[in-house]
Amino acid sequence: MRVWMAGRLAAMAAAALVATASADAVTVHTGQFMVAPERFNGFEGLPGGTFAPAPYSEMGISVSYEGRASLLWSDSQAAEGVRSWYVNGGGFGFTRVTFDGAIDAVQFAAGSGWPAGTPALQWQLLLEGALVGEGVIEGLSIFTGFGIFGFSGAWFDEMRLQALDGPRPFNPGGFDGLALDSIAVGGRLLSPAIPEPATWALMIAGFGLVGAAARRRPGAPARLIAVRVRQARRTDSSRSRT
Repeated sequence: MRVWMAGRLAAMAAAALVATASADAVTVHTGQFMVAPERFNGFEGLPGGTFAPAPYSEMGISVSYEGRASLLWSDSQAAEGVRSWYVNGGGFGFTRVTFDGAIDAVQFAAGSGWPAGTPALQWQLLLEGALVGEGVIEGLSIFTGFGIFGFSGAWFDEMRLQALDGPRPFNPGGFDGLALDSIAVGGRLLSPAIPEPATWALMIAGFGLVGAAARRRPGAPARLIAVRVRQARRTDSSRSRT
């Protein structure tokens, strides 16, 4: 019974692992992982200087600021070209990026206007208004610095980004100092998808159950051999009597 239960639990764990692997799971990238993008928004069509916040779209990638922001400052810093998306002096809200359809990978450059502190990148991905994934990436650059980030492995049509001071959760009304540039989609992925920690935990649990089942099963063949030996002896004994 115990052997059967262990085998059953191992099979359930394996089935759950397959289901997790086949379901959408967000992979977070903290370096370049995409080349030759099909669509790109580098904000080069924005006017220079500062101006009132307004939605901006380029190649089907639309960007807007959700919350309270006084001015955008397009040439304060840039990862490439001469323009970027930055709320001058910070804002209370987040940057919303939408696409003209569902995608499963995006790459972008992000920094912050924070002059000091420990800014982090807060993010959310949504599909048709439903949350697909969220998290925090620590170590975001202080003013004038950019890092390359991105997400893959899940389908989404909206991305929300902000740069709060410290590794705190996403806050729609938090004081935000995000600088954004070089949003790319539709490119070739350089690195394979890496499971999120929850997927690794499930894998380890599954391997543990399989191992437990394997430790209990060696006795079964031995018992089966003993039974067959006894049966053979009985057969030989009956033959000798005849």
